[in-house]
Amino acid sequence: MVENFATNHLTIRKLQMTDFDDYYRLISYPEVAAGTGFSLIGNQKMIEEAVKGQLQAPRSFGLYLADQLIGAVLFFTAIGEDHLPDPFRVEMSYFLEPTYWHQGLMTEALTEILAQLPTQITVTAAAFSDNLASIALLKKLDFKQETQIHDPFPDGISCCLFQVKLDNRFKICHFRRIALHFLQFKS
Repeated sequence: MVENFATNHLTIRKLQMTDFDDYYRLISYPEVAAGTGFSLIGNQKMIEEAVKGQLQAPRSFGLYLADQLIGAVLFFTAIGEDHLPDPFRVEMSYFLEPTYWHQGLMTEALTEILAQLPTQITVTAAAFSDNLASIALLKKLDFKQETQIHDPFPDGISCCLFQVKLDNRFKICHFRRIALHFLQFKS
């Protein structure tokens, strides 16, 4: 997988420890902290260690607009039914600075990042049931809702779990969508 690439509006690159301060700034937004679970951690040292782990994960990408970190997309190897890492399944998490919500930037980023992943990978993502924008984003990217879970802690939050299996057909469809989108802006 390519570690540095660009879309129409963003530069996407592998996150590094040098991104710590900017990443920490992003997860400090109350809206982002709530969506990522950082709002549930009261211990500052635990938050810092979690951030270090995310920055060092092999498939953690920063989204940059004019050299400013405005979001992240993280992939973690899923654990299979045999309780071992499953090389054909990854769990995806993503967030964006609230200033840039509803501008199509995460759609642009995820479309490109997913196209960079190897084929025959199943990607799982979760969205809170009340996060309609995130649910719409996943559906736009051909993720299918697998189930909905209700977590009694905290505050009885419901979460929808989505999956997509990446294959050549998936990638060809997304490359066509990108080309059509590009051609619409050119005419």
